Amino acid sequence: MSQSISAPSLFGDTLGCGRTIINPEIYFMSIMDSDADIYEVFRSDESCKEKLQQLRNIVDSGTIDRHFYTKIIEGCGEEEPQLAFERLDDLIRNREILVRDLDSALRAAGKPDRDLAQHYMNKWLNEEEYSTGYVSSYIPHVYWNHTDLLQQELQKWYSDSPLIFEKAVERTLEAYYQSRKTDENLDGRGSELLSTLKDTAASEDIDPEQALKSVSKDNDLLRADNILMDLQNLPSNLDSYGLGIDYDQVRGNADDYPFLIDVLGEDWIDDLQSQGTHSLARFLSHDIPREDVYPFSRADHDFDIKTRNDLESIHFLSYLDHCCESLYDNHDPIESLGDDLINRQQYEDTVTEIQTTNALRREFIDGDVVIEESVAGRKPDLKVDLDDDTIWVEVTHTRRTTEARLNSVFSATGGIASNVRTKVTEKTRGQITDIKEEEPDDLTMLVLKNEFSAIDNHHVREYAEGGHIMVLEEGKDNPALVRGKPVAVQDTEQFSGNNIEHLDLLANFELSGGLNSPYIEGQVFCFNPDIDENLLKRLGEAFNAGDRVFTSELTTGDEELDDGE
Repeated sequence: MSQSISAPSLFGDTLGCGRTIINPEIYFMSIMDSDADIYEVFRSDESCKEKLQQLRNIVDSGTIDRHFYTKIIEGCGEEEPQLAFERLDDLIRNREILVRDLDSALRAAGKPDRDLAQHYMNKWLNEEEYSTGYVSSYIPHVYWNHTDLLQQELQKWYSDSPLIFEKAVERTLEAYYQSRKTDENLDGRGSELLSTLKDTAASEDIDPEQALKSVSKDNDLLRADNILMDLQNLPSNLDSYGLGIDYDQVRGNADDYPFLIDVLGEDWIDDLQSQGTHSLARFLSHDIPREDVYPFSRADHDFDIKTRNDLESIHFLSYLDHCCESLYDNHDPIESLGDDLINRQQYEDTVTEIQTTNALRREFIDGDVVIEESVAGRKPDLKVDLDDDTIWVEVTHTRRTTEARLNSVFSATGGIASNVRTKVTEKTRGQITDIKEEEPDDLTMLVLKNEFSAIDNHHVREYAEGGHIMVLEEGKDNPALVRGKPVAVQDTEQFSGNNIEHLDLLANFELSGGLNSPYIEGQVFCFNPDIDENLLKRLGEAFNAGDRVFTSELTTGDEELDDGE
């Protein structure tokens, strides 16, 4: 709503009988300062030229109804693009505007005249008072109807201004993802962007096929995002805008992680570099030496981003190296594990598998934890042979972080749509059910690794134990917080297609601990009431679960239906 005008500025002398003289100069100046008048312009039969000229009197005065302001530009942009861009320029210059308020107006203004669209976009990019990150969010919408021009601009920005190039691609990917989420047809825009990035990568002697292979589904936007990371992390970009991977630094740091490097194999540095942007290379390029982390672990002040990233890299690598120490040449498929760590597509799953193997081996020293050779993905990853039990363990993590970022989503989805449920039912339908049918007396276990914006402790417990709900009990004055039914109840119904009856155990974990003593910490859930309590306790010890070891009582499908009557 518009700001109210104080009495002294709008009203003149006060007469008797309750009458007030209105100052005419202030009054007429304030007419266009109200939302009602913007609405009148919006619904009037005046020409687009007249409407856009009237908006000029509004933008510099008071608070306006941005919705109708931008709707007028959206409706008139194709007919009067010059005036539409002038009004957009007024709005951008005078206010901090989120792109979602302007996207349709920018598209309409930019559609009829590509040269005019290019002129204003470059004008905004060259304004020193505007941040590149702020203005770049307009790029995909200004060029929405001129994708060929956008590709030309991207190639120019890559040579002249890497930072603009980087932000332009990021914002364009986000805009395309948002549009696809609302079922808007991209009309090949994603494939055009991917083609431009592939050509740019080829000019830098980057093999774009590595980025394409590392995306498990046919998704041009995720593939384009991977190629962007390859371009960002070229060694030549170390001096241009603060990104890049220094492989001499990677090689120098490798000596601090001998068990990990033994698993990677003899030619690991060349193999790693051939993969393009690889998380392992970024971790190994830390500037702070591993032996110098102790003072940082004692510090109680905030660190800059680079220092924090270095410390997080050392934290992760130290624990991975510790886990690799529990692998044995004559017992484990070391060569295939090393190949999978180098492979961008297999890397995350393999890290999770190695961390889980280490956790189980250090607890069950009286048993045998075997890493199964993957044969067409039909057997679980690990087999734990104990005196009284055999446990088949499937290990997984979810790859939702990139998509969540492009969708501007930074929290995990809960309930029946959660990534936890998706992973549990997917793996139970596959390897878990297959091995249970072959070995019905053996136990089965699924291990999930927490990941930001995908899986966390809360959502795993909500799935297996139930989330908290407020209940007002009869005779009570105040509601009480109680735990509701587990989401997993819905996956015990025979007709659901997601039946988890073959899953006995569920665990999840994340990396925790300080710089000098990293470890994993997690939760364990039991779906089989016949499992020995001592075994559950030991599994809790393996994942440092503490008191977070739960036996979940899943109701039957019939009981669920009865409750709904």
